[in-house]
Amino acid sequence: MFAVLGNWKSFGSNRCVDDFYQALTIHQHKSTQWGIAFPYPYCQAASTKRQGWVGAQNVSAFGEGAYTGEIHAAMLTDCGCQFALVGHSERRQYFNEPSSQLVDKINALHEAGLTAVYCIGETLEQRDAGQLMQVLQDQLRVLDGLSNPEQLWVAYEPVWAIGTGRAATPQDAQDAHTIIRNALKGSPFHHVPILYGGSVKPENAAALARETEVGGFLIGGASLKADSFSEIYLQFTQTKSS
Repeated sequence: MFAVLGNWKSFGSNRCVDDFYQALTIHQHKSTQWGIAFPYPYCQAASTKRQGWVGAQNVSAFGEGAYTGEIHAAMLTDCGCQFALVGHSERRQYFNEPSSQLVDKINALHEAGLTAVYCIGETLEQRDAGQLMQVLQDQLRVLDGLSNPEQLWVAYEPVWAIGTGRAATPQDAQDAHTIIRNALKGSPFHHVPILYGGSVKPENAAALARETEVGGFLIGGASLKADSFSEIYLQFTQTKSS
């Protein structure tokens, strides 16, 4: 299974959700799931559209209890979500999420029957220092001891390409995805889809999709516009089918 997902980050409104679904021109391809990770307040409204998957951009590491402000996995299920992002670089950078907490979040999603999209990636400084392999391998150690491969996707997002307009080249993406695939060998996750995220646009979607280890996209800014998201999905599915 491939996947093309969007991440609206902290953008949007109820009107934006309505306009987005009305303008979509996606024809579901049997081998490629699509969906959008919305801000929490819009997940339930999006789920009523019954188009694609609805996801959240985060999830609590805790269950029910006195955790003011937290949204736990069962609540996401109740709102119609099918997946949630875990470990996005912005959560790591701005909210200092430790690896131990990411394990708890993935487990919480799995227990609720939701798919976890586990995000990893290196900074420009780490890449320039030749640390790409080590960084990715270290981040993947979060998965040690976990199972449920049917409920986990990995998203490779080079931090230097997120929201900067500077995408990784197709070869950059293929090289990083190959490192990830090799690191997953011997684990329950050796065949999970590996998505690429970082300034994906209609203009570069087909070139990225031609790489064998690119199993989908996690799209930021371009997913806010129905026409660009629809075009990226079309480019991906046509390329993988050719």
